[in-house]
Amino acid sequence: KIGIRVEAVSANPTLAARLSEDQRGVRVVEVDPRGPARGRLLQNDIITAVLYPAPRKDVRSVADLQSVLSKAKDGDVVSLLIYDAERKQTRVANIRVGG
Repeated sequence: KIGIRVEAVSANPTLAARLSEDQRGVRVVEVDPRGPARGRLLQNDIITAVLYPAPRKDVRSVADLQSVLSKAKDGDVVSLLIYDAERKQTRVANIRVGG
């Protein structure tokens, strides 16, 4: 729904070993260059939580993220808490579902 492909951080043991428990989530493997997440999410970003729609939901698996996105309709905005492991920074990405 937002043009990304993700995998559990646990699928990459080297990466998982470098992260604290609250930084573990799902890693962005691919961003569709024409999708709604382009420019907002980058390959290797880690989605750790959905902040909106409320209530906040921690993302620890692909199923956690799919659960939230499956309820979103085209035009809805989702706010994701993102951890950039390379820069060791956290940010929020607001993405409009469906474009």
